[in-house]
Amino acid sequence: MILGALSESEYFDSHSGNDLRSISALALTYSPWFERNLSIGFARSVYAPVDGVAELAGHVIDVFMDVGRPNARPQSDLERDPDRDQIFSLFGRWILPRSGFETWFEWSRGEQPENVSDLLSTPQHTQGYTLGLQWARPVGRDSRFRLQGETTFLEGSHTWHSRRVISYYESRPVLQGYTHRGRVLGAAIGPGASSQWFAADLHAPTYEVGLFLGRIRWENDAFFDAQVAPFIFDHDVSVFGGVRGGYRLGWGHLDGEITLGQRFNYLFQNPSLELAAPKGVNIRNLTFTLRFQPTLVRE
Repeated sequence: MILGALSESEYFDSHSGNDLRSISALALTYSPWFERNLSIGFARSVYAPVDGVAELAGHVIDVFMDVGRPNARPQSDLERDPDRDQIFSLFGRWILPRSGFETWFEWSRGEQPENVSDLLSTPQHTQGYTLGLQWARPVGRDSRFRLQGETTFLEGSHTWHSRRVISYYESRPVLQGYTHRGRVLGAAIGPGASSQWFAADLHAPTYEVGLFLGRIRWENDAFFDAQVAPFIFDHDVSVFGGVRGGYRLGWGHLDGEITLGQRFNYLFQNPSLELAAPKGVNIRNLTFTLRFQPTLVRE
């Protein structure tokens, strides 16, 4: 359990009265006696506006409180009443050593269910999730071949047809949402996004080498909010791939990767509204990363 303060981005606004928010969070994990390689857990965070650090003590038990549904208001209602908001998640990890298999997941929901019926009838409302797995098998005498994959989904749920859905990590009563210094306290892809990632590696006693591929669709909620005609904007999507590898030295470990990526329709920019004109601004990136981790104690 933690109690802390969240700061706004330096570029958010110049109003000093809304710089801080409290955060009260709790996480519980459990491994059953009959399967020690299985872990399941629950986490909840409640955050709220505060005027200063002195008010934090009054929010220590927020994580146990009912915050209601402060975001469930019509889109035409522009009032912002400062109050608490929350996010909760269920997560788990299961390792099967004999099969060389591991899987993990996290399912979260931004809006607190009104009751059990609400949770059972529309469990996907304001949801986000991550699902990942990896599988390894022996190759030769001392090497291992490994496959990895992970998908994350934070786009708006289809319940928007009948209920108000705001973008993930956003909040109506807490102006800066679930962020600290301008960055979300969650998935790096950010609100309204989805991603898929795949990798294959060969691990030997002294080295490893592999390939990876990925795709990210950015801010898809903003795309639909801004869409006024089907030809003006298109989805903001990144695709990337690369190679990675590492080598174990007697005094450390050296690893690196090269990534080639293409981002289509960056930030939904369209220089022309003509139907025959090219859509969007495309950006290509080539990234080289090199890391060294020294060995402080030799075996």
